[in-house]
Amino acid sequence: MIEPVAVTRTKGTITVHTFAAAALEAGTLPIEFIGCSSVTDTNLMSGKNAWGEADANFNKFAPHLKDIEVPSETLQTLFDRNGITSIDAFLVDCEGADWMVFHQLDLERYRPGMIKIEVGALPAAEIGQVVVKLKTAGYQVGFQAEDIWAFA
Repeated sequence: MIEPVAVTRTKGTITVHTFAAAALEAGTLPIEFIGCSSVTDTNLMSGKNAWGEADANFNKFAPHLKDIEVPSETLQTLFDRNGITSIDAFLVDCEGADWMVFHQLDLERYRPGMIKIEVGALPAAEIGQVVVKLKTAGYQVGFQAEDIWAFA
């Protein structure tokens, strides 16, 4: 089931930064921008491991950024609504909101066999929190590029 919601700490709506669909459909923006969005100001246009004003294409792409309002729910609410009782693999790639989402996963209840979390846009403290949560739950943890991989 695909749900058009963002995972947040509380139910409501949030502002999401994204690229205009018309620019994507017209080919004005690179194909890899399809689906790119972020709830933080440190991704998409600037920030750690993201292109910014130094990029030669910044002024070409910046006019196509837009904000949209998106309904939001907690992770557990989505699981409950969709009858999720077990998880084999849990992948998190949330452009800087990865810890906020992963923090909500009840590892004792769901115990995914494999977990991958993109941590390239996270501050060091949040990367540490991811590792501590996984290690405390007894996962084998490894790093590959900007991702943490963990196996039960």
